[in-house]
Amino acid sequence: SQAGGYAMLVELYLNAEKWTGTARWDDCIAAADKLISSSAGGQNGAMELAPNITHQFKHDNHNSKEVLFAITYNTQTSNNAPPFPADFFYFDQRAIYGGTRDGNDGVVLVPGVYTTFNDDDLRKT
Repeated sequence: SQAGGYAMLVELYLNAEKWTGTARWDDCIAAADKLISSSAGGQNGAMELAPNITHQFKHDNHNSKEVLFAITYNTQTSNNAPPFPADFFYFDQRAIYGGTRDGNDGVVLVPGVYTTFNDDDLRKT
């Protein structure tokens, strides 16, 4: 969607000075304004935050107005067979949802949180 494109531009422009040596603050503001004003649309109409932060992670989040750019996840109802299941699917995907692939529970890790666990904590393995 256009909103997804503008969201990517915001991140690119926000980091432009670090990446290219040239600040792009005005471009960043213009792209962000497209999102804030809803003139770029959204996957489900004008964007708005859910009343509860956890609603974005419910099974019906495909109806969320927070969605700017989505990747199909339900392998039972989708013909999508992405090449990246290890990055986004649960480690036991097939047993949980009856899908055809397993994964590794994602690729995002906050180092500060990881280091708070004891070295013998099973979560570190």
